[in-house]
Amino acid sequence: MTELTLKFETSTLQRLSQVAKLRETTVEDLLVMAADAVIAQADAEQRFRQRAALGAGRNAEGLALLKKATG
Repeated sequence: MTELTLKFETSTLQRLSQVAKLRETTVEDLLVMAADAVIAQADAEQRFRQRAALGAGRNAEGLALLKKATG
């Protein structure tokens, strides 16, 4: 594991501490959860862009499939 030092405004750190207490966890765990969420969102966006690239230029084919499926 790697260590990271962060600097927060006092008010931000106080608020993070309050949220952590409400969730019965630590500020460190909150930050790890936030980082995990950001990474998951970036991964989902990357998968979306890859799939979109596969369909690029195939609009007519997709519309024909929709028309066929809806009769």
